[in-house]
Amino acid sequence: MELDYLILYVNDVDGVATWYQDVLGLEPDVETPAFVRVRDDAGVGVAIHEGDPLDNPERVQLEFKVEDLDATYERLRDEGVEFAAPPQENPAGFRYVTTSDPAGHTVELRSAAE
Repeated sequence: MELDYLILYVNDVDGVATWYQDVLGLEPDVETPAFVRVRDDAGVGVAIHEGDPLDNPERVQLEFKVEDLDATYERLRDEGVEFAAPPQENPAGFRYVTTSDPAGHTVELRSAAE
């Protein structure tokens, strides 16, 4: 498992994304009006997502890539980890499952669609 990116919920996607690009030199790999993801040289990303940070109790969302989503889901579920739902397909071309860490941060595990 490896950290792929984390999500920051912000009121000004363009302003925050521009800061990460101009100040830290991170290059965008996904850009939409409500979502921009930038990556560092190691490939770890910061996704800047539209949303009021004070209205998002999780405030930060961590995304982890896994090789076998179903096996990882079953192993963690058997260890007592609670998930919002079983693995799901996303139209963007990946499968995912969501849980929370003990502090309430959203943690998403994902893999390429089969």
